[in-house]
Amino acid sequence: MKVIQSQRCLKVGEEVKRALAGYFQRGDYHISPPQTTMLTVTEVQMSADLQLAKVYILPLGGGDEQKILAWLKEETPPIRYYLGKQVYLKFNPQLVFLMDATFSAADQVNEILKTARVKKDLDEET
Repeated sequence: MKVIQSQRCLKVGEEVKRALAGYFQRGDYHISPPQTTMLTVTEVQMSADLQLAKVYILPLGGGDEQKILAWLKEETPPIRYYLGKQVYLKFNPQLVFLMDATFSAADQVNEILKTARVKKDLDEET
């Protein structure tokens, strides 16, 4: 179920996303990442009171997702400090990092559409 966010939540989410993308692009980490990988921030969902941000990330080139999430959990305090300097808000939001499963779900749908059974059904309709 998709939660409908207010216009303010969407705007703040985009600002947080931009700031986090800049942090990951700089690569000036306090704790070394588990592997050399670039992270893409695909979406940021803000809570209604703007005190919690769910950050959906995707490691480019794959990688061990659990190790990356554990590293991000340890790296969260310096990330929040950087975010506080980049985005002016009354409260600096708590960050919750989650892996974005959108692309893997799309790949699964594509694989299903390529199966012989689905192709047969599509051929029958035309």
